[in-house]
Amino acid sequence: MIKIQQILLIILLFTTQLTLAKSDASFEKELSIKVLNHSSIFIDTGSGALNIMGTDSDKVRVAAIIHSDDYKNLEALQQAFDEKMEFSIASKSSKIVLKALNKKSLFTFSRHNILMDLTVFVPRDLKVEIDDGSGSITLSDINNSVVIDDGSGSISLNNIGGNVIIDDGSGNTNLSNIDGNVIIDDGSGTITIDKVTGDVSIDDGSGAINITNLHGKFNLIDGGSGSISVNGRKRNND
Repeated sequence: MIKIQQILLIILLFTTQLTLAKSDASFEKELSIKVLNHSSIFIDTGSGALNIMGTDSDKVRVAAIIHSDDYKNLEALQQAFDEKMEFSIASKSSKIVLKALNKKSLFTFSRHNILMDLTVFVPRDLKVEIDDGSGSITLSDINNSVVIDDGSGSISLNNIGGNVIIDDGSGNTNLSNIDGNVIIDDGSGTITIDKVTGDVSIDDGSGAINITNLHGKFNLIDGGSGSISVNGRKRNND
């Protein structure tokens, strides 16, 4: 007869094997490039979180955490990353281009998902342009305009010294301390905006809109569905 201790040991071993099989394998990579006569940075990303911070440095530095729970071990993940993913930074005329996404090839399709969580340190005077697939975006302390084309995931911007243009599919949007105009074309998700010196223009599909401390004009192209409040006053969404 099997003793209780033996049963417990078998259960423990089985549970441990399942945990290891589903563990999130990960590793880190870094990139950097010196900023010379560049006026902007273009960031092209696939899946994963994106965190951008303005600095007084003369370099763009990128710290990436590559991870996936679809691979059983680190070696398999690293091999898949080398074969299927692109992670590069380059100078193209007056623009710095950072790419962190799937390679565009018919032969690199895979049902396995690899995520790249990026932290990007950017000279604060550069214009920032982002083309993002999915995952949260946070951006702060940029003294220039910001343009974002996003598929899905939350967007949070703080301390931006220029115009902000956002084309977003889904996810909440939170903006604060914007010294410029704001234009948002949003599919779904709540929009929260505080302290904008310029005008705000919104074309929204669904989700509440709450704007406070707006010094410029508010233009609602389409309110879709959801409540709208501007400087404490409720607005009709038409």
